[in-house]
Amino acid sequence: GLLISILNIILSYFLIIRWGIGGAVIASSFSLLVGSIFFLWKFNKKLNIDNKKIFYLLSEPIFFSLISIIPTIFIPGLTKFYFLSDFSLRILSFFHLFMVSIVTLISYVFLIYFTGYFKEEYQKIISYIRLRI
Repeated sequence: GLLISILNIILSYFLIIRWGIGGAVIASSFSLLVGSIFFLWKFNKKLNIDNKKIFYLLSEPIFFSLISIIPTIFIPGLTKFYFLSDFSLRILSFFHLFMVSIVTLISYVFLIYFTGYFKEEYQKIISYIRLRI
């Protein structure tokens, strides 16, 4: 916890000056990511689990989630649409967040499904359903 806190304070100091509240979000996210990886590594070392195996299991979902963010870059701000110009900025921000969330979810599920990442789990579910029928 101390590692995460110190890293967050240091990064926040520099990133808030540069990017404001967005910098605080980036600093907190990065600090939590680094702290989580550190604790995962220490925990696996204590349990004598191979870190390469854990990295392999976590690398694909992380990669898919990073790739699924890319289409959201092309979603325009909602203030550009004339028919939405009467709404407040808070409502427009909510709609924009909703659109970004939906696009990210669809692209993530698309990547998971078409790469066959959960093929083994899918086969287990299908075999379980067939046994019940």
